[in-house]
Amino acid sequence: MVIINILLLLAAFLSFSGTFTLSSPYPAIGLYYYVFLYLPGYYVIRWFFNDAEIDGLEMVPLSLCGGFIFIFPWALAAFFLKMPLLTFSFLYLCVVALWFAAYGLYVRKTHPAKLRKVGLGSTPWLILACILAASFLMADFYGGFVSGNFLPIVSGLRKMVDFGRIEQISPFFKGISYSPAMYQSTTVLLSMIMALSRHDPVTIWIYLPQFILPVGLIANFCLARRLFKNDAAALVYLGIFFLYYCLFNARPPGDGYAWLHSEFSACYNFLAMGVFLPCIFLVVLQYMSSDNKKLLYLLPLLFLGQGSAHLYVQSKTYFMLYTLTLWSVALKPEFIDYRKLRTAAAYASIGLIYFFCLSLMLLRPNINPYYKSFSVGGGYPVTFFGK
Repeated sequence: MVIINILLLLAAFLSFSGTFTLSSPYPAIGLYYYVFLYLPGYYVIRWFFNDAEIDGLEMVPLSLCGGFIFIFPWALAAFFLKMPLLTFSFLYLCVVALWFAAYGLYVRKTHPAKLRKVGLGSTPWLILACILAASFLMADFYGGFVSGNFLPIVSGLRKMVDFGRIEQISPFFKGISYSPAMYQSTTVLLSMIMALSRHDPVTIWIYLPQFILPVGLIANFCLARRLFKNDAAALVYLGIFFLYYCLFNARPPGDGYAWLHSEFSACYNFLAMGVFLPCIFLVVLQYMSSDNKKLLYLLPLLFLGQGSAHLYVQSKTYFMLYTLTLWSVALKPEFIDYRKLRTAAAYASIGLIYFFCLSLMLLRPNINPYYKSFSVGGGYPVTFFGK
């Protein structure tokens, strides 16, 4: 696996020379998603867990979350410094390579944490594989939705790639910039993928769901498995989740026909809600069932990563965690250690600093207080963030 990772890193570095390009968006998105997020994120997550605390299946969504933790400070700095896009991409890839080397040479020897066996039987594996395959095929068939937030998001990404600089410039009106958006890590990530793959931003957007939706289903299955402690019950939950949210959608986004978790998973809020949220509660459950205090420091980092993917969903996740904590403290049920849950909620609250800091910047109009609109954000000069 080490040799494969080295080869993938070399392939990513070669893309800067222009001699190495991937004509299909499938391997292009897969390569850069893995190198920019999964590779560094895997080693971030392994640092916090002890032996046999998580299995290989849980590491899939957790590694994606760890990747957003890793990219968060670099993307934030890139926005405030308004760095050239290709320069930042090269420097970030160098940081990933150094992190990979540091883990392989030092951390792996000093913290040789082993993963737990997944322990699924052949029949549960088959059912899970069928659901994941169905989600991938559905996401591939329908693609990312092209209504609602698609217009401002992809237009902003195109402008960033064309201008070659990481800053929030209105794609609709010349010379208008605005504060860093609440999705700064995802914005930087996608702009790097679009610039290095040399695929059109619309193409990348349409092909995104098949790389996100199955991971969200895995995250929800792993959380259900932890809660129910029963593989059959977790599969029943996942089947209901898939049927309701993927095959039935009473409220299509953008007044269109986007299927909520297939087409809509291209949007940033599914990363925050469909992947980060179950992973956060999975870590909470693991802390409550063990004495691993390192997980208390992982929780605020997960919230920071979630906020950098979609800030508003972060506030909803906090609401769920605080509601569960208050309920457990008030009722003191026997099946919940309310003291540990209270401690986990307190440590997780550190991540709120990002919410408050960005809120101070975002709760103001983009250009002119005389403009009034209910349009979605992302660069419209008539939009007010925070409303």
